[in-house]
Amino acid sequence: MQPLAPMSYCGDRDESLERRVTRIFLLTPIRLYRDAVAEVVTSSRQACVCGAAGGLAAACEAVAELKPDIVLLDAAIGDEARATAALLVASSSSRIVVLGPADDDRAERVLGALEAGAAGYVTRESTLTELFAAIEAVGRGNLVCSPEVAGGLRRRVASLANTRSSAPGLEALTRREQQIARLVADGLSNKEIALQLHIELPTVKNHVHRILEKLQVRRRGEAAAHVHASTLNRKY
Repeated sequence: MQPLAPMSYCGDRDESLERRVTRIFLLTPIRLYRDAVAEVVTSSRQACVCGAAGGLAAACEAVAELKPDIVLLDAAIGDEARATAALLVASSSSRIVVLGPADDDRAERVLGALEAGAAGYVTRESTLTELFAAIEAVGRGNLVCSPEVAGGLRRRVASLANTRSSAPGLEALTRREQQIARLVADGLSNKEIALQLHIELPTVKNHVHRILEKLQVRRRGEAAAHVHASTLNRKY
């Protein structure tokens, strides 16, 4: 199957309206699925599909230019964690919501996507109302997944907790470090964190370095995993 070229579904929508609604980018290799989701979303007054693509490389290029609010990532693309990480590199301000099946066997892959920075997982069996509710919640900074997925994640998080019981948790961090760790988990760059917290960039870099040391990890993604796992434990 040839990758779908990036394209917009917003058409001739009034630009002032487009600025007021959530701008969504679709990444799915299935053309009919892409067209159907785009038609339903754009027919609403809650969101606008600003673009779509059928392959990861094309999607990253388009997302870097469009900076959508939300990227709906179809799990059919494969390796959701890698796709999530690549999309966040293209646009750290975008939020990634994975669309996929609701079976327990996917719990590990779902958690991998969340650890890579995804903000939610919505099953394909969800209603349009549930999809928009998830998009709205993600826009507010919440972590979203369906009850079916949550069941699998609870079991996966419990398993991880047993294997990582000796690893330091977020309580090892100062209040400021915890704040910055959560912003790292949200996909913000050091520069964006500095702007949001009104502190100097070198200060952020020093904090991130200490966070990695205290959590005994080497990469920002691993630190983000601690934050997401902690969030899931509190929610479920």
